[in-house]
Amino acid sequence: MAAADTGPDGAPETGPRERGRGRRWMTALLVVSLSANLLVAGVFIGQMARSMMAETPRLMRGERIMLRVIPEAYQQELRAAIKADRPVVHGVRVRMHRANLAIIAAVKAEPYDPTALDQAFSERLRLRGELQRNWHRRLRDYAGRMSVEERLELAARLERMTVRWAARHGLAEAAPAARGGRND
Repeated sequence: MAAADTGPDGAPETGPRERGRGRRWMTALLVVSLSANLLVAGVFIGQMARSMMAETPRLMRGERIMLRVIPEAYQQELRAAIKADRPVVHGVRVRMHRANLAIIAAVKAEPYDPTALDQAFSERLRLRGELQRNWHRRLRDYAGRMSVEERLELAARLERMTVRWAARHGLAEAAPAARGGRND
């Protein structure tokens, strides 16, 4: 090594080409990381835009459950019925929102009036019951039109759903009763 190749401290001097070589992997890693972040952000923003631009609002929990338990042969018909019921369901949801606002107002009221809070809770429960009665009526009507095999399939799906619900809520001991077994 010649004296020109060493720095003032005697250490070998590196040229500009050698200095940049060690940082290329970091630049590549930065590009990959930025690309991944943009991809995730794009997916997230796309999902938000898609849900906001949808013609129909998202399905309510009860509607999703109905579609999950009804045999496939009836699902298209059920989707059409749910879509036809949208105006009615939307009206109930608006009234439920107003009931929620009434609950909040009753809790904030000075002086506190427990009767007003009870009335607001009663209205909220009545509206929720109205939606559930609609889903129960629809399930009853579909079950009445099903063959024995289809009703058994429906019962098996309802049973699986009930057992999972019981397990999630710490009621695993109730599961044998849902399967027709003993619950000792």
